[in-house]
Amino acid sequence: MFRNRGFVNGTQTQTIPNVVNTQINNMEQSDISDKIIFYIVTGNLMELRKLINTTNIDIIIDTKNNYTALHYAVKLPNNNIVEYLMSCGANPNIKQNEGKDAIDLSIETNKRYLIDNLLKKNDVELDQLYSKFDDTQYKNRTLERTNADLKQTNEYLNKSTDQYVNKIEELKEENVKLKDDNVKLKRKIDDGEKAFANLLKKVQKN
Repeated sequence: MFRNRGFVNGTQTQTIPNVVNTQINNMEQSDISDKIIFYIVTGNLMELRKLINTTNIDIIIDTKNNYTALHYAVKLPNNNIVEYLMSCGANPNIKQNEGKDAIDLSIETNKRYLIDNLLKKNDVELDQLYSKFDDTQYKNRTLERTNADLKQTNEYLNKSTDQYVNKIEELKEENVKLKDDNVKLKRKIDDGEKAFANLLKKVQKN
């Protein structure tokens, strides 16, 4: 195992073995990025150490989202990788495409231990960040309550709709019955009119 950086006479120096530096220099940047992402996702800190150094720690390894290694690391459960990247000098203030930095992503994933780690490295006030954290949590709870209210309203509307549908079916049945009764009543009237006409004829003959 080796260290990624050191200090000689107060000057920061690169201490990765020359053979590793040579291998990295000979690799395409896209290959390096893919390997970095893979080792972060799989939690392989040993292999990650061979690729990460103080000069490439903040490169964009995912051009689609503008993610750095630290962006990926804070979204995953391996805290050792985050600590290692921070020890290499990773900048937690770099923003990805959505304008979020490593602290924002730590808040979203509810990892307060990562927030503490990032804050200590950047002298950011805890109260300020936790306020941001609490605001995010409050918004999430508000959205959950709103969603629950909408769900309840939707269930009520569905129930009301079913009741209206049933009522319409009942009215249709009543309408059919009224039509049948109307036909029968009309038939009786017609029969009565015929009987009256016959009776009138008999009276006229007499």
